[in-house]
Amino acid sequence: MKPRVTQRKMPVLLGLLLVPVLLAAPVARAADNVEKQLKSDYMGQTLTLRHFYKGDHLAFESDGSLVGSADIGPWTVYGQILVDGIGLTERSLQIRGRRICLYFDPKTKQLRDLLSLSEKSAAKNRDDLRTCYLEERVEIKIVFTAPNPGVQDVSSAMSAIFLSPGESVGEIAPEFWRGYLEEAEGQSRSAGDSTERVYSVAAGEASAPRAIYNPAPEFSEAARISKYHGTMTLTLVVDPSGSVRDVEIASPLGMGLDEKAVDMIRTWKFEPGMRSAQAVPVKVLVEVEFMLN
Repeated sequence: MKPRVTQRKMPVLLGLLLVPVLLAAPVARAADNVEKQLKSDYMGQTLTLRHFYKGDHLAFESDGSLVGSADIGPWTVYGQILVDGIGLTERSLQIRGRRICLYFDPKTKQLRDLLSLSEKSAAKNRDDLRTCYLEERVEIKIVFTAPNPGVQDVSSAMSAIFLSPGESVGEIAPEFWRGYLEEAEGQSRSAGDSTERVYSVAAGEASAPRAIYNPAPEFSEAARISKYHGTMTLTLVVDPSGSVRDVEIASPLGMGLDEKAVDMIRTWKFEPGMRSAQAVPVKVLVEVEFMLN
């Protein structure tokens, strides 16, 4: 009797052992297919973060919320990533790439990858600039609550963390960038909400405000390291009290210098522009020059 009992149980035990193997095989194949699709969609592509977090290691939930904390930086330094690696595990997606630092090319009137500038730099600085820039890497981890995310799960998470095709950087950039970015994309600059009349010096409507406190902005860290410099222009309104408001970029520099200029200019003080002996709000164009010592 014992031999017959043993013979009946053996097939059952073998069957139980085979079930996990049979179940795991389709799951593994599905994960491989998802990863293959991700590599096809994103490898070599430039992705724009919805929030311009600093740091070389960032983690997100699949709904786009940041895990832990990170400071926000200028979008021309921390906004974009060129993807050169993707890996999918049971519960997470890892994206690797380098930060794309943008500088303003006066010839093309466009913001461009600093790496193209390093290729044209003088031999004395080119190798240092290129080495420093290529080390600006970032790894992003997206954590999923359910195991083995499918293509739709990953696509939804990517859209929560990065801009989707067709979305404009102007929709998420700071307000002082939006007019410039709208024009760069072939749109008209949005009109402000204020109904207050603002006067123009160029049109002879008011006298020019005179700066009485105008400290120079500091270099951004990215520009200082890469020895990048130049001149940018902004428009601003000097109100009747001599304070600055409604700062907008007219022609940028990139590399985080624009934010440095705007932050400092907002602290400037003026003797206000006058019209018929009355202080009035006046819009002016200001040049800011960043010079290397």
